[in-house]
Amino acid sequence: MRVGIIGCGSIGKIHIKNLKSVGAEVVAACDIDEGELKYVKSAFGVEHLYRDYRDLIARSDIDAVVVATPNYLHHQMTVDALREGKHVLCEKPPALTARQ
Repeated sequence: MRVGIIGCGSIGKIHIKNLKSVGAEVVAACDIDEGELKYVKSAFGVEHLYRDYRDLIARSDIDAVVVATPNYLHHQMTVDALREGKHVLCEKPPALTARQ
């Protein structure tokens, strides 16, 4: 399985480590913090780095994404990834309101 990570803070890094431990290939990561992106590249060998999650989810070679961003971003990122045909693992909560 080829996975992209959206959000490379502490929770995102845990997901990268756990995914790699079961044989998943983490091929791309996205974060607004350049330092976090540099870290996941050096620590985990993630080659494709993005500042805009829409560029990551547009990749046809990614099967699934992990959304590990601040809560208020979960809903839109998850919906956008699903619309791109990706499987999604979203940290809780998936949305902030019942309407979402």
